Amino acid sequence: MTPPDLIVITDDALSDEEMESRATRILASVPPGSTALQLRDRRRPGRALVALAERLHAVCARYRAPLVVNDRLDIARAVDAEGVHLGTRSVDIADARRLFGAGIFLSIAAHEVGDVETAARGGATAALVAPIFATPGKGAARGPQLVVDARRSAANVLLYALGGIDVERVMACTSAGAFGVAAIRSVWMEPGGAFAARAMVDAVRASRR
Repeated sequence: MTPPDLIVITDDALSDEEMESRATRILASVPPGSTALQLRDRRRPGRALVALAERLHAVCARYRAPLVVNDRLDIARAVDAEGVHLGTRSVDIADARRLFGAGIFLSIAAHEVGDVETAARGGATAALVAPIFATPGKGAARGPQLVVDARRSAANVLLYALGGIDVERVMACTSAGAFGVAAIRSVWMEPGGAFAARAMVDAVRASRR
């Protein structure tokens, strides 16, 4: 798949209906293929998570957006997701790559430069580098300098800045070497989340001109 400009990470506090409705508005507002939806959920049991993944994948298919599933490789396979994201306690990157093949978008969580080096050795597509700016429960903000430092070790791994990302902060991230950005709160809020998503995509694309 073509790497997205923006990765929208789901908010597991939302109901299935709210998530489907807001995801539809977000993906309808952005150019096809520009935005990936990343399903991250620590609350729902397996059967409920499969049902939600199926609903979200249907929305993604309608707008030609890739679905990326966090950690649950079984669910990613069950719904034929276009991508998987590995957290710090997930399976080895190389094992995931062997399981899903060369074509899948495979991202990892990166909180230190060493995580990006591991991603490059293991064959990851991308690394979500965080936290760049202050965000609840994610420790001290590292600032865009973390992206600068990570870029030196990233090789072909694409870097996405995560943590407190909004429209005004996109340029600082891409200037530091991020290929794109990932967001949660700024895109799921109502009203205005869909507008924020489109503005971030536009800002990322403008930074590459």
